[in-house]
Amino acid sequence: EAQEMGAPSHEPTDDEIELVSQAKMAASEALGNGDVEAAVAHYSTAIKLMPSALAFANRANAFLKLQRPNAAIKDCDAAIQLNPDSAKAYKMRGKAHRMLGQWEAAAKDLGVGQTIDFDESLYELQKVVEHKAKLIAERRAKKGGKATAPGKASETPPADMPGMGGMPSMGGMGGMGGMPFGVDPSMMSKLMSNPKVMAAMMNPKVMAAMAEVQQNPAAAAKFQSDPEL
Repeated sequence: EAQEMGAPSHEPTDDEIELVSQAKMAASEALGNGDVEAAVAHYSTAIKLMPSALAFANRANAFLKLQRPNAAIKDCDAAIQLNPDSAKAYKMRGKAHRMLGQWEAAAKDLGVGQTIDFDESLYELQKVVEHKAKLIAERRAKKGGKATAPGKASETPPADMPGMGGMPSMGGMGGMGGMPFGVDPSMMSKLMSNPKVMAAMMNPKVMAAMAEVQQNPAAAAKFQSDPEL
């Protein structure tokens, strides 16, 4: 069944205004008697003839009692459009979001509603919702901080490899300027930009071999048959 949302442009007659007043009283009485469906019907009558932020917020409260949070949110949206300072609409929408497990939206709406008009009876609920929202935000921050996409090398060289100027245990490589075997520095730089080559260079065995060859180029011969080198 579609919600009656009324027509804000409608100009109620004196008789209609009287009917609206009677409908609101009947809705309050129905709620007091526990007849929530009847209360919704009476509030709908009032909204049809003369929509107001308070009528929408009150019907939203009734929808929450019927476990209809989405209908409540729709009413609260309408109420806030008519009156951006409707504390009750924000509070009801916050409760609806909480019912749907939308903790961050719930915390935001309850916070606004409590700022406009503090209600001590909602204080504990507000704290629970804010705690849940904080945990979600922290989890999202941790997940977002887990870095580099798979298969992509870090753009920043490790601290002990500033621009490949001095790899550990290799006595420094002079900005690639004095490589053994007469290798052209620019070619070596291109090799070093390859993530696989970078990974190989960080192999302790490779690093030790390169350090030895740098000190004694003739030692290169004994490493030629080693597949890792």
